[in-house]
Amino acid sequence: MSADQTGFQQLRTHFHDLVECAEDERRRRLDLLGTTDPALAESLAGLLAHADPGDLAPPVSWLPEQLGPFRIGELLGRGGMGEVRVGERVTGGFDQRVALKLLKPLVHAPSLHQRFLRERQVLARLEHPHIARLIDGGVHAQTLPWLAMELVEGMDLGVWQRQQNPSLQRRIRLLIKVCDAVAFAHRQLVVHRDLKPANIRVGAGDEPKLLDFGLAKLLDDPGSDAWSRYGLAMTPRYAAPEQMLGERASTASDIHALGVLGFELVTGRLPFVVMGEAEPVWSTLILSPERIDLSTALSADSGLDAAGQAAARRFLPGILARAMARDAETRHASASALADDLRDWLAGLPPRSGIGSTRERVLAFVHRHRLAMSVAAMALLGILASSGVALQQAQVARQQAQRADQQTRALLEVLAAASPEHFSGRDPTASEFLADAARRIHADESQDHTAAARALTQIGVGLINLDKPGSAAGVLEQAWARMDRSPDTRVEARLDLIKLQALVVDHDAGQARADLDRLAQRLRFWMAFDSDPETSISAQAALGAGYAMAGLTAEADLWFACCGLDLVDRVPALANTTIESALRQKGRGLLFLGNPEAAAESLKASLEAI
Repeated sequence: MSADQTGFQQLRTHFHDLVECAEDERRRRLDLLGTTDPALAESLAGLLAHADPGDLAPPVSWLPEQLGPFRIGELLGRGGMGEVRVGERVTGGFDQRVALKLLKPLVHAPSLHQRFLRERQVLARLEHPHIARLIDGGVHAQTLPWLAMELVEGMDLGVWQRQQNPSLQRRIRLLIKVCDAVAFAHRQLVVHRDLKPANIRVGAGDEPKLLDFGLAKLLDDPGSDAWSRYGLAMTPRYAAPEQMLGERASTASDIHALGVLGFELVTGRLPFVVMGEAEPVWSTLILSPERIDLSTALSADSGLDAAGQAAARRFLPGILARAMARDAETRHASASALADDLRDWLAGLPPRSGIGSTRERVLAFVHRHRLAMSVAAMALLGILASSGVALQQAQVARQQAQRADQQTRALLEVLAAASPEHFSGRDPTASEFLADAARRIHADESQDHTAAARALTQIGVGLINLDKPGSAAGVLEQAWARMDRSPDTRVEARLDLIKLQALVVDHDAGQARADLDRLAQRLRFWMAFDSDPETSISAQAALGAGYAMAGLTAEADLWFACCGLDLVDRVPALANTTIESALRQKGRGLLFLGNPEAAAESLKASLEAI
């Protein structure tokens, strides 16, 4: 930016600040500025001398007793375009208190007078729970325009933050509600232009209300260009760079203000580098490409504890930096898009807009899907454990190196699946993650069969825990196929797998009997070998329950024979958990077979075994 542009922005910012002041304060500030920048003070004095008297007029000194149906009450506050007072309804037969917004004599100009009347129509269609509602409006004696707005209880956003010292999650939830309100207004083709803490009231339950949409601009109003260039409704420290340059405000300008508000909510300060104690030249700061990084701005002043500060460093710096980007085209495409990123942050998800490094996004995914990652970790441990055994048994160094490479590659591939990029940028569910890991392990024929079988079995268990029996059945059958090709002949691993497969048979399908008969054939074959009674009884009980749920009484009774009430006496070395599980499976199966008395006996015995 050239020196001339910088000088103009300084002049413009100081002029707007001085117009807001009472005459004595205006003179004091000019005198103070004259000691540091005489040329700027002289230019400002000249502008003020030639300004419309209405611009410099104090708040309305003469007021009628009543505006429309409302009696004028005490002063609530003053702003750049007028003042706000309490109004009390005196007609209509019911009590009502409102906020009466009265505009300065500036609006006596016919063009602005017409503009005011059009703004009533804008406000009338802004019906949203987080936007102060328009109740009435008019022009008194053709000289004093007024609006009756919903009188919002609560405190402004800055006071709420200081008094409540809310958690980071509360702050972000409130900011999302503000974003939703702004997004609604944008869909009505209305830009706020002056979002700041004083224009956001926070009531009970952290419910915000946006104030002062009365000076918002219709985006499709062809007569609003000149008005928007003057920047009359703008607070410099929250303004977007394009506003400071005198360009037309847009939805992107509001998104910039939301980013600044969010930064201040999180850190307790504005995102600009201010040197010294003098009042800064906001135009220079806002137009500068330099911003304070949120991660470095966090301190005790933010009111956040160590955990809150750590959480704020995950994705929030990138989300708010995008909202505050100097280039309007770089910001979020909409206030809704900003709200979506913030919702993702609350849910522990990577922002859907793609903000964040690959490392941040993978860590967020792992944190979100701890269960799935735990199952995957168990599968990986199985791979690595069997890899160690295989390496010890290998006779050739070349084979050892090849096996190590296979296990490392499998490990890296499973971890890589945590990245949403493997799912077209979408965050996969835990079951999708496990199913994809199983597919890749099964497809890799170069992997050690024993390791692959163990990994697939663990993934099948994870899918069962996630209530995905159909997916689990396919993965467990893949595990059996790998186990058949494995040199490992341990009976217990086979029986455990048969038990798991019996649990996920689809009893509603026409092939349930065929599936169960296939499992029964496998179970008979492997039980012929010397096996652990714990594993054998568990597998038989699971298969009996499978037949029972399929309505096959004779087959169920055959496999339930091992689970009689004398089980404790017959196999005294059994663990209590095995006894309880077997008797519970039998009781459940007997219920399906329509034998409630026998089911009750078995279930009672299972409880006594605990």
